Amino acid sequence: MKIFLALLFSFLLHCVVLLLLMQQEESEKPQVVNKENTKVKLVSLLHAEKQQLIKQPEILPLKKSESPTEIKKTELLPQKKLVSLPFIEVPLPVKIDPKEPIKEPVKEQIKEAKNEVRQDVKTDTQLDKITKSYLELYKEDFDTFSEDTKVYLIKNLKDIGRITQRFLIFPYIAVQAHQQGINVVEFMLYPDGKISKPIIIKSSTYHILDDNTEDTIKKAYRDYPRPDKPTIIRIYVKYTIT
Repeated sequence: MKIFLALLFSFLLHCVVLLLLMQQEESEKPQVVNKENTKVKLVSLLHAEKQQLIKQPEILPLKKSESPTEIKKTELLPQKKLVSLPFIEVPLPVKIDPKEPIKEPVKEQIKEAKNEVRQDVKTDTQLDKITKSYLELYKEDFDTFSEDTKVYLIKNLKDIGRITQRFLIFPYIAVQAHQQGINVVEFMLYPDGKISKPIIIKSSTYHILDDNTEDTIKKAYRDYPRPDKPTIIRIYVKYTIT
């Protein structure tokens, strides 16, 4: 019996020694690495690192002067003093009825002046006899003239006749023939002092006297008062032997 137990103990002892030897050999052998497993592990590691980079962005450290709670104070400009301007009343626009004529003071003054001129022309007592005698030569044509022309004629016809008589020289032949009479001459007097060709509209019945009147007008016109616009001048010229 003792012998059997001794054999069993020695057998178990040998088995334990063999197992230890086998484990030691296996640990000393180079381990074979599975490439496929390592590739999968590397890919998983890289994917995990990318996720960490996305989820956790790098936070830069704040400077000392900057802080999340610090608010920059804006400099306020000094307010300008408001100057009170004087109040000006603006008149409201007046509605004008298109049917009613607009009254203008200038037009009214012109109308009044024209009316005064017409009254002066119609009032015979305010005109001297010589001026009235010259105006009678125009007859109905005088009413067709403008107011300015009428005023010019009333003021200057007497002077034009007087200047003409000053330049007038009685023809010696007419004196010897005892020719005398009155003729009426017409011409256009321009603002620059020039005249048109004189025309005898009423003859003295003597050719020498009519020609002499035309020649006299051509000499005397330079001294005539000039009008503002072309004006028809009608005057009579007397030839009398004393």
